[in-house]
Amino acid sequence: MTAWQQLGIEPTTNLREIKKAYAVKLKQIDQDTQPDQFIALREALQTAQYEAEYGLFDQEENQDSLFNDDQPLNFNEHTESAQENEINQSSDTLLEEIYLAIQQRIVEQDIHFNIREALQKFADHLDIVSEQATRLSYIERMDQLLLDHGLEDFLGYVAESSNHFTIASDQIDELYSHSETVIDLNDEQSDQNITQEIDPVINELYQVKQLLWEDNISDDVFERFSLLLNQQFDLPLGQQIEIKDQLMSAVAELRVDRMSPQYFRFLELWNDVYPDDVHEYNEHYYSRILQQRLHEYLQKRDLFKSLSHDDYSFLEHLSGSQSFRPFKMLHLQKQLKHHHPKQQVMDVLDQFEINDTASNINYNFLKSINQIKHFVLMNLVFSVVTFFVLDQFLSNLLTQRTLILISIGVFILFTLIIQPMIHAKILAFPNRDDLLYRYQKIWFISGFLMCIAASALPAILYSSLSYLWLIATIILLGCLKLDAHKNMNRIFQSAYIKYDYLMMGIGIAILCFGLSFVFYTLGQPHQPWLISYSLIPISCLLFPDSFRPLFYSFGSGKNTDDLNEQQIIRKTIIIILLRIAFVGSVGYFVISENSQHYIYAACLTFVGLFFTLFNTKKFSSFIKYTTYIATIIVGFHAIIISIITGFYLYKSLEIKKQLS
Repeated sequence: MTAWQQLGIEPTTNLREIKKAYAVKLKQIDQDTQPDQFIALREALQTAQYEAEYGLFDQEENQDSLFNDDQPLNFNEHTESAQENEINQSSDTLLEEIYLAIQQRIVEQDIHFNIREALQKFADHLDIVSEQATRLSYIERMDQLLLDHGLEDFLGYVAESSNHFTIASDQIDELYSHSETVIDLNDEQSDQNITQEIDPVINELYQVKQLLWEDNISDDVFERFSLLLNQQFDLPLGQQIEIKDQLMSAVAELRVDRMSPQYFRFLELWNDVYPDDVHEYNEHYYSRILQQRLHEYLQKRDLFKSLSHDDYSFLEHLSGSQSFRPFKMLHLQKQLKHHHPKQQVMDVLDQFEINDTASNINYNFLKSINQIKHFVLMNLVFSVVTFFVLDQFLSNLLTQRTLILISIGVFILFTLIIQPMIHAKILAFPNRDDLLYRYQKIWFISGFLMCIAASALPAILYSSLSYLWLIATIILLGCLKLDAHKNMNRIFQSAYIKYDYLMMGIGIAILCFGLSFVFYTLGQPHQPWLISYSLIPISCLLFPDSFRPLFYSFGSGKNTDDLNEQQIIRKTIIIILLRIAFVGSVGYFVISENSQHYIYAACLTFVGLFFTLFNTKKFSSFIKYTTYIATIIVGFHAIIISIITGFYLYKSLEIKKQLS
C-alpha cells in the first residue's frame, strides 16, 4: 500500500490537502491502542510530503532506471552520500529520543518540567537535520502532541525557535492553519467542557495576579493564592504552567515589607510547591528575582519562625518615626533573649535588616538597654555623688544606712529606666547630629563657666548645680556612645593581647585620676565639687572622635574655605592657645589670689580639647607604649615585674608585625 493509499487521497503537490487527509485519518486511530497504525500513518505523511515537495510521485516508474544506469557511480560521491546518510540517521535517532522524552514528561504532567527549555533543545537538534521533510514532520508531531495535552500556547514554538529552518513563509502559515484545522476537528461539546472547566480558573488566576501587582497580601489573597497552587495539579499541564508563570512574576515583584509574616507565607508556600526552584538556575528575569528572595528567606527561616505573629508586630515599631512603646520593647527584648540566648539582642535584630532604625525611638531604647554595661562605671559615679548630695541635705533626717539604700535605688531607677528613655528621646530627633553638637557646646561652656564662678556661688548652690551638670554629662556620654559607629573612639585599638588591655587600662586610669586629682586640689578647701568638671578633659580623652567638632568650633571658626586640613589645625591650635592665655592672664592679673585656682581649672577644660586633636590610633599607641615603658622602669625594684612586662611587650610587637 502506497503512502497516498494510506492517506486516502490521490497524489498531489498540495501540502495543505495532505495535512487535512492526515488529520482525518489521525482522528480514526487511537494512538495508545493502535501504535503500529499511528507509526505507519506518520510515515505515510512524511513520504507523501517529501514526494509532493520534490514531485517524485510522477517519476516512480523511472526510479529503477536511475539506479540501473550503465554509467558507474563516482566513488567519492558514493562515500559522501553514505556518510551523509549516517549523519542523518544519527540525527534522526537523537531527535526521536528527545521527542519521546518530551512526550513522556508531558504525559506524566510533570509541573517541574521546563517545557520552553525542552522545546528549545528540540529545535536546536532539529536544525541539524538536513531533510526538510523530516523537519516538517517532527514539527507537526510536536504540535500535535501539544494539542493533545492542552498546550496550545506553545504551538509553533519549535518552528519559530529553529535558526536554520528554511521553509517558505506560506509553509509556516500552513503549519498554523494545520493546527487550527486539527482544533476544528475536535468535538464542539469537548471544547465547551474545557471552557467551562478552565475559564473560571484563568479568571481567578488573573484576579489574584492583579491583586498581587497591587501589593495586596491580605489573608483573602493568600487563601486564593494557595487554592490556585494546590488545585493546579488537577488541571491540564498547560494551565499548570500558566499558573506558575503568572504567579511567579507577581510574587517576585511584590513591594512589601520583607519582614512581614504575611509576606513570608507566600515564599513558604511557593517553596513547598516548587522545592526545586531555589536550586535550579534560570535566566528568566522573574525566576532569578524570586530565587534570590527564596534564598534570603530560607537562610533566615529559623530566625523568622522564632517569633510569634504579635512579636512581628512589635518589629514594625522599630522602623521610621513611631510612638514610644517601652513595654512592648521590653517584651520583645525578653522574647529575643529566650529564643537566642547565645546572641546579643541587637545582633539578632540586625539580622532582620530593619530599615530606618537610626532615628527610631524604640530601636534606640532597646540599644540603650543592651549597652548598659558600658554605662556602669559612670552610673556608679552618679550613685556615689547622689549619696553625697543626699547626705548634704538630709543627714539630719535620715541615717547613713537609709541614705545608702536610697542612693542604690536611685542608681537602679536611673540605670534601668530613666537613662534609656532619655537616650531614646534624644537620639530620635530627626537632626540629632546638630542636636548633639549643640548639646556638647552648651555642656562645655556651662562647665567652663561653673569653674570660673566657683568662688562666687554658695557651696550648697554650687554643689546642686554641679550635680545637675554631672547628670547632663552622663546622659551626653551615653548618647555619644550609642550614636558612634564601631570605628569611633577606639582608644584600645592598639591592644593585640590581653596584657595590652591591662597596660592601657592602667595608663588611662592614671590619666583620669590625675586630672581628677588636679581639679579636686584646685577646688580645695571651699569647692571640692570642682572635681566634677574634670569630666571635661576626661571625656575628651575617652571620646576623642565624638568631641573633635568642639576642638574646631572653639578654634578655627567658619572662615576656613581657603585652608587645607593642616592649616585649619594650626589655626585652631593657635586660637585655643590664645583663649587659654587670655583667661589665664585675666585670672592672674585681675582676679584675686583666692579665686585664681578656679580660673586655672577653667583653662584646663580648654587643654582637654587637645586630646581630640591627635589621631586616635597614634594616641592609643602612645598610651600603650608609655605605660609599658613606665612599668618596666618602675619595676626595676622588683625585677620580675620588669621581665614579665618586657616579655609581653615583645609578644605584642610580634603579633603587630604579623598582622601588618
